[in-house]
Amino acid sequence: MKKRMMLFILVGIFLLEVSFVRAVPSNDCMPTVELINQDPYPANPGEYVKTVFEIGGLSNPDCKSVSFEIKEDFPFSLNPGATRKFTFSGNAYVKDYSTTALAPYELRVDKDAIDGNNKIEALVTYIDSNGNTMSLIKEFEINVNGVKVDFSISIKDFDSTTNT
Repeated sequence: MKKRMMLFILVGIFLLEVSFVRAVPSNDCMPTVELINQDPYPANPGEYVKTVFEIGGLSNPDCKSVSFEIKEDFPFSLNPGATRKFTFSGNAYVKDYSTTALAPYELRVDKDAIDGNNKIEALVTYIDSNGNTMSLIKEFEINVNGVKVDFSISIKDFDSTTNT
């Protein structure tokens, strides 16, 4: 009797695990995005900052297409005509090569930008293997340092023949 009861419990646990594994999708498209470079660091108000974003997850066969687009908001903007949206085809796996893509942007930093970390958002849109279009917003921080130095230099004695 105890053996039968133990067998029923084990079969029940096995069936519960099998149904749970089927209910949780394991290979859904879920691209990853990281800010991998900012030049200069920190950025200066009134100037440009070059950024590079790395988009991963493109080798997943469930990803048919992935788009990445910066959302302009104070204090960052793009020049008119600059590439705003990058689109990558999914399932781009090639043996011994990186399975990520890069999206470079040159952002204009407003002259009134606040010192410290300033948020910038990006819209990531992807199409999964079922043809569903999904979107998510990622936030990144770009460091800005607005130290302004105002001083003048005066030279008391200068000899132009010796440059001293």
